[in-house]
Amino acid sequence: MAHQQTQEFMQLLLQVTEGHTEKLIRKLAEKHNFDADEEIALHKFTCSFTAVDGEPTATALTKKGKSVKKSKKPVKDPNAPKKAKNAFMFFSAEKNAEVKKKLSTEQDDGTLKAPKGSEVAKEIGKMWKELSEAEKLPYQEMYTKAKAKYEEEMKVYELSKEE
Repeated sequence: MAHQQTQEFMQLLLQVTEGHTEKLIRKLAEKHNFDADEEIALHKFTCSFTAVDGEPTATALTKKGKSVKKSKKPVKDPNAPKKAKNAFMFFSAEKNAEVKKKLSTEQDDGTLKAPKGSEVAKEIGKMWKELSEAEKLPYQEMYTKAKAKYEEEMKVYELSKEE
């Protein structure tokens, strides 16, 4: 039922859009002296649906012979565990406050002006690149532990999802 209503609504919306487009093209054709019917033919839309289990999964709108597909994005389960941070993210979280303080500038009234987030991110990225493999090792170990924890949580989540 919902699929049929969606199709009907899309067809109605398409008709309204085509009507407005046609009127606009005719006005422009009068003003700029070109063939309105030819342009209207180029701007016709067609709409098609594909359904799985009665639910629309994709809509293809065609204009000027080009096909644009819009697919439904799968809904993410809010109960699913979050992925583990990578080594750089652990480093970034640790150094963020330090870099912000370092990049802050003093204003005329004596207060500190915080740097832009992009400036902080660039500086942290430079610092990460300059680290040796030995200096990156603690952060890589944090990532390994976080990844193992995530995989364990995913196993539990998958089992609870099957029940």
